Amino acid sequence: MTVYPDPTDDIIERFEADGFVVVEDAVPESDLAALDEAVEKIISDVEEYAIDWAWEEGRTLDQREFKFVQASPSKIWLQLGKSRFRQWFLEYAGKLLGMPVEFWYDHFIGKAPSSNIATNWHQDEAYWGRALADRAITCWVPLHDVDETNGCMSFARGSHKIGIVEHRRPAGIKSNMLHCEVPDGCELVSAPIRRGSVTFHHSKTVHMAWPNTSSEWRRIITQHMNAVGVDTASDKRDHYPWKVVASPESWQRSRSSRSDLETEQKLTIGR
Repeated sequence: MTVYPDPTDDIIERFEADGFVVVEDAVPESDLAALDEAVEKIISDVEEYAIDWAWEEGRTLDQREFKFVQASPSKIWLQLGKSRFRQWFLEYAGKLLGMPVEFWYDHFIGKAPSSNIATNWHQDEAYWGRALADRAITCWVPLHDVDETNGCMSFARGSHKIGIVEHRRPAGIKSNMLHCEVPDGCELVSAPIRRGSVTFHHSKTVHMAWPNTSSEWRRIITQHMNAVGVDTASDKRDHYPWKVVASPESWQRSRSSRSDLETEQKLTIGR
């Protein structure tokens, strides 16, 4: 097993053709254990550290179920920004994308046991705006083995070459969640992977994640990065017409300060 490998020419060619790659056995157990601790802290008090991304319309603040939660591990594991984990995925992603990249934001995306909520088909760039066009990439890191029973990813092969497709809001959801139809002619590829393995996908790649029907939390970390020099301030991203601006109330945590809420809204833009 070679941890933190370099991408081979074959992997780079595969990424360019397919819009995604799986990197097997990339992250060492020692770094995963540190992420485990951060994620456990989030799960132990979701109202303090996370938002409910599947918060249903008609439910009050106190009625949130937190079946589908988001939070930033960097706020819990403060050394993450200096870790070999962070440095590796920047190096690897830059070689896949063919340009130097820098860290933008990260997410813990948890699906509660037996929550049965899928992550809809979407393109990350549809959330991010035209300024990120072909200049952004995501690394998806499971903290346990994943398959179609507990929330692994699926990709539409080659969909990053088609352009941005129209996105819509799912019915009955308060958050900024979006979804799209899979473009015609794309092969759908499920990507079950083991703990320690990761996936990378292009910002235009149409992808989804399966519901969690297991008896344990689905625990994954995403790392999002963009080409060096891109201004990712929300008002600089030239958003698409379907952009959703969630109201402060819809994102509010019961014990959030205003400054925390503004940071959270900036970070929480779709996975």
